[in-house]
Amino acid sequence: MSLVMSDDGTPWMEQFEIPAISSGFLEGLTFAVKDFIDIEGTVTGCGNPDWHKSHAPANHHAACVGLLLEQGARCLGKTISDELAYSLVGENHFYGTPLNPAAPDRIPGGSSSGSASVVAAKKVDFALGTDTAGSTRVPASNCGVFGYRPSHGRISLEGVQALAPSFDTVGILARKAEVLQRVAQCLSREEEKASMEIGHIYFLEDAWEWADEEVRGRRKAMIDVLECSGKKWSTLKFNGVIPEPEFGELMEWKRIFSDLQPAENWQTFGDWIESSKPKLGPQIEENFKMAHEVFLRFTPEKLNRRIQATLLLRRFLQPGTALAIPTVPAFPPIKGSVDYDRVSGTYIPRLLAFTSLAGIAGLPEISVPMGNKEEVPVGLSLMGSRGEDDALLSLVRRLDQSRL
Repeated sequence: MSLVMSDDGTPWMEQFEIPAISSGFLEGLTFAVKDFIDIEGTVTGCGNPDWHKSHAPANHHAACVGLLLEQGARCLGKTISDELAYSLVGENHFYGTPLNPAAPDRIPGGSSSGSASVVAAKKVDFALGTDTAGSTRVPASNCGVFGYRPSHGRISLEGVQALAPSFDTVGILARKAEVLQRVAQCLSREEEKASMEIGHIYFLEDAWEWADEEVRGRRKAMIDVLECSGKKWSTLKFNGVIPEPEFGELMEWKRIFSDLQPAENWQTFGDWIESSKPKLGPQIEENFKMAHEVFLRFTPEKLNRRIQATLLLRRFLQPGTALAIPTVPAFPPIKGSVDYDRVSGTYIPRLLAFTSLAGIAGLPEISVPMGNKEEVPVGLSLMGSRGEDDALLSLVRRLDQSRL
């Protein structure tokens, strides 16, 4: 498939226009969707040419796309995904690296790289991605936009290609918190309920201490915004509030995640890889070899560890509170410089330690841009209690208004 390039070099997977079905809450807004989400009459290619060749066009729009069209939004196309969504970097071996408009020499992050790119480049008002291991939050942070991972199950996954079903969510990227909130409300399949306002934000020192100095330097700007908006905040450490010592280390959360999510990835794509023997990019091929090994080593005890960790985090994050961590512990790396090693590397393992918390416990999290437009993009992630998405979205909108 040939890519469509915008004048500024922003690549689209496919560019077209699907008009709104009716007027509604999103009338006048435009959006794009990741190449993991069905659009009627187009092939969902999952970022891999052989997958694209071997699959038929979708018969229907994904449920999330249909809801957006019904509410008055127009779809302008599909965007590049990391191959089979198995990367957080954004460098697709076959289709290239989508532009990071906020830092053109740096990676956009993945796997919803193209969706973040077209939002940051102002080609659309918002975009849909997916988020399993951070695939919406990471590119949002790297490209300087808002990125929302909902509570697990809050947004329908009908018509969205699976990766690791117990972790998968539909993500939303937008430049404005107000747009993010409106889109999230349209896509929520939970009944409207009174949501407790978030009154206290806890900065998780374990995460901030582990982040690079350049990232830590952005925290004061966000604290100033919190204080201007009248929100209370304080600091804490996991090993000071979580009774089980083994869960007090961020890398333990990464280990729990890495014992399970790759096994689900293999369950989803393994049969196709073994039977079709597709061409995979070198890093994605390595990732799936590792995923197969994790799948073969799976034991029920690893699932039990996830259950323990989930209960701990859900008990801690009570309604009315949020946890603040850097979305990504480092600046977006320069293109072509990423250490892809998911076990002992210096980038991916640290990244997964940060993004795995919400994934393990199925919690909502929003990456909020920190800093001004001239700075290298960095995101602050605010994580809320399960099902308190509306409160978290309202908090983020209030913070965005406070700094305007």
